[in-house]
Amino acid sequence: MRRFLAVLTLSAVLAPTLWARRVEGRVHSGLRLLSGIIVTDGVNFTKTGHEGTFRLDASDANTFISVVVPEGFTVPEAGFFQRLEGRRWFDFDLNPSFVSNDYTLMALYVPAPDGDDTLGVFRREIMPALSDAALRLRIAGRTNALLFGRPSAEEFSELKKTKVPLYGVKSGGRMPDNYAFYLGSELIIVSDNPPFIGGLIGNASKDAALIIALSQPMYSMDDGGASIIEAVKGRKVDFISGYERRRHNTIFNDSIEEHVIPSLCGASWEDTRSSDGSPRGFSLFRHGAKGLEWQICNIGAAPDLQFEVITPGGNAKYPSELLVRVWDYDSKWEISWAQDGASMGKMKEIEPGLLAATPGRYAKEAQIKVTDRFGAVRLADANLKEHPEMSESFSVRDKTEAQFYAEVFSAIGRGVSTLGFNLQLTSSGSVILCRDSYPRYSDAPGGIRAADLIRKVEAYTLGKGLSPRRYTFSVNSGSGVGEGKVWPEFRKFADACCNVLMDAGLGERLMVASFDDRLLNYLHSSRPELELMYYIDAESGEYKDYMGVLDFKPNWLSIQYEILSPETAEKARKDGISIAVWDISSDEFAREARKAGADALIKD
Repeated sequence: MRRFLAVLTLSAVLAPTLWARRVEGRVHSGLRLLSGIIVTDGVNFTKTGHEGTFRLDASDANTFISVVVPEGFTVPEAGFFQRLEGRRWFDFDLNPSFVSNDYTLMALYVPAPDGDDTLGVFRREIMPALSDAALRLRIAGRTNALLFGRPSAEEFSELKKTKVPLYGVKSGGRMPDNYAFYLGSELIIVSDNPPFIGGLIGNASKDAALIIALSQPMYSMDDGGASIIEAVKGRKVDFISGYERRRHNTIFNDSIEEHVIPSLCGASWEDTRSSDGSPRGFSLFRHGAKGLEWQICNIGAAPDLQFEVITPGGNAKYPSELLVRVWDYDSKWEISWAQDGASMGKMKEIEPGLLAATPGRYAKEAQIKVTDRFGAVRLADANLKEHPEMSESFSVRDKTEAQFYAEVFSAIGRGVSTLGFNLQLTSSGSVILCRDSYPRYSDAPGGIRAADLIRKVEAYTLGKGLSPRRYTFSVNSGSGVGEGKVWPEFRKFADACCNVLMDAGLGERLMVASFDDRLLNYLHSSRPELELMYYIDAESGEYKDYMGVLDFKPNWLSIQYEILSPETAEKARKDGISIAVWDISSDEFAREARKAGADALIKD
């Protein structure tokens, strides 16, 4: 039995060799015999000798044998590979061509059809753009195309009408899975297989720049592309990959970059955009003075559309930020911005291809300058007041602490940018969230301290990778015989709360609000750096009445929805005061408040 197992194991080890068979052939250009040409079956390699002949131990497990067409030669379509199919002799006849580094490589990702009309969409919407580009490129110089995905026979037939030679990347048996050819002085390798890539590079010129076409991005591979990176160690390589329906560029180091191309159809055949919002399209790669250069070509969108601007309030994860999503972004791009005409410097990348800056709360306009790695400049303007601030107020009454925080964190997840809370003092002077009838002292034990609330919210947003939120803390004191006894005197109340709040280091993210004009006047004089909001309800009277009791103009008026009017909003705007509206309990109220001139909407 042991002897049987030993023989079986030896057979398994020798199997690839036993299955290999010797094949021979010749590589020539007419009568000219070509020596030094690489020949491969996708696993094994050899080179032609002085008479242009070669011998190769080809594996029966492989389907094709191919030659690496050198610089200065071309072949008819599919002429660089032949099927093994039990043959012993192979003849490759290469056509002479002029030697030039002037070429264009089209990169197309074509998903399989999905639905009855996808071929119609391909013919009506995709092919005109491809045909027009191919015509212009053929006139300009030599053009080839890398074809990613699994196009149907009908799609492939349509693509052939461009008259651009098509090189399939894992094409489902149309072409080899592992092969290579030269364009100018660059070696184009089509393979996901590290041993093939390493073996081919070992047989190729050490001076050749490398472009390697992958059927999927390296980060989606089992080892994150580590084995492929190791196979090209020490070489200058640009990877071009398909597979995912979005586009981006990744710089691994000074020598290695990867370019993920978009789908021709978008995120699906029903869309005109990819999953990252970029237009559907393809990419062009050219040899430039400083190496490989590339260009995104949009289908169904402006040719120069390379990024989108998202104004504050347009993204739930970063509701207070000005965002610029740059398709094909990498660290060699530069995105800078200005606020109301004042230069603010560079924007910061917070996610791959997503850059952010935090405008001032009262800024109106932004100017964005996008400079790509090749020096092309694109400009855009943004209305920073396109979206109103979304605020929500929270109460701890009749809730457990866990229920309360669940509500707060849920609102943060929905993109609420400003969180509102009422404050109260305990008899011992602690600042807690209001749980009784303010402004009375709270004598019951426990309570959520304002400082603890801020720490938890800050930790939550940081841990989730969300942008920091703004806070509005209501300090509602009251006059009368109970002041200073049943409830705190307004100055004591204001000082106790602000000492805690300002210690949290929130800066301009902190707002203190009140119905009490006395407290607001006191805070303005004692802490002029504080942002202040004045609450107005139906009992406050006319604009001139409630504004007449203040010694200053507050940053915000928070007006009850029922008494908001465009006239009030216009008066406040002339005084440089922003308008917040409460209680916004429906989408209809929100639309009406926005129409009347609200800058922020508060949901209780």
